[in-house]
Amino acid sequence: MKKTFVLSVLVLAAGCGTSTPSSMPVDEELESENVLNEKMAHRLEQRGYESESVIQQSEEDEETEEELVSPAEILFETGNWSEAVLTLSEDDYEIYTEEQLQYFFEDNYERFPPPEAGKFDALASVIFEEEDGILLLGVLRNGTDEEVSQERLVNSTLSIVDATQSRLGRVDFSAEVTVDLIESGEAVPFREFIPYEKLRYPEFPFSEFQYFLTFELGEAEEEEEEEEEEEEETGEDDDGEDEDQEDEDDD
Repeated sequence: MKKTFVLSVLVLAAGCGTSTPSSMPVDEELESENVLNEKMAHRLEQRGYESESVIQQSEEDEETEEELVSPAEILFETGNWSEAVLTLSEDDYEIYTEEQLQYFFEDNYERFPPPEAGKFDALASVIFEEEDGILLLGVLRNGTDEEVSQERLVNSTLSIVDATQSRLGRVDFSAEVTVDLIESGEAVPFREFIPYEKLRYPEFPFSEFQYFLTFELGEAEEEEEEEEEEEEETGEDDDGEDEDQEDEDDD
């Protein structure tokens, strides 16, 4: 079963995936908000933000929250963009933390523009540096007019680049995705482990600098199968014509 996030207005540095009971005292609620903002400091610094300024800005944004409109919504209505609705399966709720799900929501609707019309892209939400490699969490977004299967994703290529578009690594896509098909206009989370030997610069400080993804979608296998079927049909027609010609020669 899939669940779809309804597009709504959120403050970038607030929330962080943890709900606050409506009955919480004011002092405790303010303290909780500061903790939530601190949780996002690592991720925000990766994106070039100063955590202190973001916390201060979040307090100012709360006063005008009702007046804000999602940047993704604005771009979708004014440019050559495609809608991408974040869609989560039941497995996604078990695999990812509430904080990580909030990252996906913010990246899809607030931090990045929608996918270009006719394009399939990927967003890097956060990277965790581990002993043997990096664990990349992000969002796949289908801006094409057709569904994309897991088989087609396996034939795709994922690249990590820095802010200057220098390639940090390029791998065959083998990420964990919890759905068999990504429908047109859908966005789904993924996680990909990349060994350090697959990176051009294993020492790159992901916790300090910005990084982005480029995604090369593999060819659809259905198109290849259709071409093979057409070739077989053409071959059968040629055989039939040859047989007819032989019959005429015999006559």
